[in-house]
Amino acid sequence: MSRGGRRCEHNSDTTDERAITYALEYASPFVDYARLQSTLATLTAHELITSRRVDEGTSEFIPTDAGRALLAGRATQLEAACDVAVGERIT
Repeated sequence: MSRGGRRCEHNSDTTDERAITYALEYASPFVDYARLQSTLATLTAHELITSRRVDEGTSEFIPTDAGRALLAGRATQLEAACDVAVGERIT
């Protein structure tokens, strides 16, 4: 997951497309909607997130247990590689 997606997920158990897009644009102004859709489709296909339609223009994405475990593992790897504590763990 990208930094923006992780930040968004960490702040709430559920995130919608607008919140994810905003977080990604804040982290990297070069991320566009098409790339976001592709990334979300890939994460869904790998069962790292689930999605549900909230209304006609909004979908909600929720990390699965496997998605949370992957993020926690990556945080642990980053801590080890940098020999520092990354901060709050995503559990």
